[in-house]
Amino acid sequence: MPDAVSDGAPAGLVALVSGYGETLRVNGRLRRDGADAVLDVDEAFLHCARCITRSKLWRDHGPSELAPNTVADGDFHHPDVQAFVAMSSFLTVSTTDGAGHGDVSPKGDERGFVAALGPRRIALPDRPGNRRTDTFRNLLDNPAVAVTVLVPGDERVLSVHGTAHVSADPALRASLRAGGAVPDLALVIDADRVDLRRDPALAAARLWHADRRIEKGTLPTAGQIWTDHVAAP
Repeated sequence: MPDAVSDGAPAGLVALVSGYGETLRVNGRLRRDGADAVLDVDEAFLHCARCITRSKLWRDHGPSELAPNTVADGDFHHPDVQAFVAMSSFLTVSTTDGAGHGDVSPKGDERGFVAALGPRRIALPDRPGNRRTDTFRNLLDNPAVAVTVLVPGDERVLSVHGTAHVSADPALRASLRAGGAVPDLALVIDADRVDLRRDPALAAARLWHADRRIEKGTLPTAGQIWTDHVAAP
């Protein structure tokens, strides 16, 4: 909400188009403009499509089979939170560097790739992607993190706020194996707050509805966008 916006506050977004194999990452700073909140863009780029491919985000999803319960200030051992995490295949990680620049990074993998290590701790594997290290570099300056977890077909989001660190612990990495691959690193998140809530914006977007899914070839591939960008005067 604009009333809660502090001019110059770091912000970012990950834009999803139903059925499209790319994500758009936009990072910048917020400011108030009358009744509106405006994002002044510092950088915008297509993210590696592997997070979409690994998560199978746009496969045919029916309505969520999970109970539509919400949880305020819960933990990862709460039954509804636990069930939601087990079904998730996609999330975003928001961090800020020492100079106050924000970044939002999408992560996708097989369902259940987020591992609960305790009532207030989770871990997720670091998979090969676009070789940007924004999240890790930011955490060296500022351990604060916000995570938004999605379950395809569900109109709720799991919001996690806390701190994070990078781990190379062999046992932890082995426990996050997927498809036979042990990740080189793991991101460990210690939560101060865990909320599972229905998201009106997600419901309004009808992101999971088949009639909102674009046909293949409707939007250009990342390669075509890159080619056009390089050729632009």
